[in-house]
Amino acid sequence: MFDLNDNEAFQRHLSRVAEARREHSRLVTRRATLEADLETAAEDIKARREQLVKEHEDVTKLESFSLSRVFNSMRGERDEELRREMAERETARLALLAAEEHQRETLQELVLVDDRLAALGDVEADWAEAIEARQRWVEVTSGQLRTRDNGSADSATVPAAAPELSEAGTAQLAELIERRAVVESDLREVDEALAAAHLLAAKLAHTAAVLGSGQSWAAYQSWLGEDSGTGSYDRDKLDEAATALRDVDGLVTLLRRELDDLARLDIIKIEVGEWDRTFDSFLHHLLQDESIEDKVKAAAEKVAQLRVEISRVISLVVVQGQRLVTEANDLVATRD
Repeated sequence: MFDLNDNEAFQRHLSRVAEARREHSRLVTRRATLEADLETAAEDIKARREQLVKEHEDVTKLESFSLSRVFNSMRGERDEELRREMAERETARLALLAAEEHQRETLQELVLVDDRLAALGDVEADWAEAIEARQRWVEVTSGQLRTRDNGSADSATVPAAAPELSEAGTAQLAELIERRAVVESDLREVDEALAAAHLLAAKLAHTAAVLGSGQSWAAYQSWLGEDSGTGSYDRDKLDEAATALRDVDGLVTLLRRELDDLARLDIIKIEVGEWDRTFDSFLHHLLQDESIEDKVKAAAEKVAQLRVEISRVISLVVVQGQRLVTEANDLVATRD
């Protein structure tokens, strides 16, 4: 608890309450975002499960016996169609697994948010108490309740050497303390968004390198022909690219949530395009009648576009962070 006679201690208390209130506001907005994401994830998983069932049924039909399929098999059509349907089934399975993983990660973050909200407690009650105490502190610090010569009951609660400030001046000081607490909280939000953006930028650089080597390899394989004995290397490269793109999608989700926090807290609003679903796009291209080189190239172009967008976001967030730092320094100077 704080002591009105200790100005520094009370200012720190007021600052902590203001920061907690700001953090609570951020967590409430984040929770709303997570709940919306979970609703979307549930719908996405339902659709992907239905797609997987459909693809499995298609494979089963092709695997079953019929005279027409025997005839098609003689021309090689059935085997080719069966391979395609099995590939589509596997693609649907991978897409479902990715969606379920996204749902699990979102649920885990929601639990962490709820735990933190519980730890913060009733911030509005704390804030109301702080505002009431602030008024008392203003009165005490501005000298309205000084120690009286007659030894009144007020003498025990009033600092013996309170600074000679006007009530208006002391109230302004309290407002500066509260505003600085909010600015410091906003700076932390900016730092978190920047950390997420830089993490995504690094992953995109890695993914671009993976896809770049894949393009070179795909062109080489096309020149040698499909029977060049590189099938195992082919699968390894595709798996590596798919893993990298799935990681990109996860980091895109993280950054999008951080940017949503900045927007809802009125720190900065950044319009973003269709960033996510790079993994889905890659899977989709794998099933098209294109060369391996074209499929890898399409994914590489998507990653290149994302890298440009992330650079733009980082620049905008850095500028806003610099503005907040300037405001924080100005508040300190004004207070002093």
